[in-house]
Amino acid sequence: MAEATVTTESGYNLEMFAAFFVGASEAEAHYYSIKQLHKDIPDLARLLGVSQDNFQALLVASGLGSLRKNGQFIFKKNKFDSFLNENKLQDMCELVSRQPKGFGNQHWFVKVGTKLGNEAAVPGAKGIGASIRNIRSLRASF
Repeated sequence: MAEATVTTESGYNLEMFAAFFVGASEAEAHYYSIKQLHKDIPDLARLLGVSQDNFQALLVASGLGSLRKNGQFIFKKNKFDSFLNENKLQDMCELVSRQPKGFGNQHWFVKVGTKLGNEAAVPGAKGIGASIRNIRSLRASF
């Protein structure tokens, strides 16, 4: 199991993110967007059972995101990659940037789950995400 004890400079513990990815690793692989893009495109906030605002606040507090002066959320890819490496999560989730159909720019997606990894839905595909058997217990920390 991955070590899940990284703490950010702000003192915010990344353990809950690492524990979630470890717990969800046995699920069928599916891509979830970092930002809410469309009601039919699965996103991590909905998967975790939190609002998009609260999810972005968690990412900012953990050092995985920041807010510009105008309030725009910025996802920190390099910090997320470091988080995956430090917690040995590279085999359990994957970060990709894709331009979903109907969107004019690239967006970040995280692949959660490992089963059928090569057959995971395309990032940005519409439809519900894969069912994660123990999702309620994984959501408890959020």
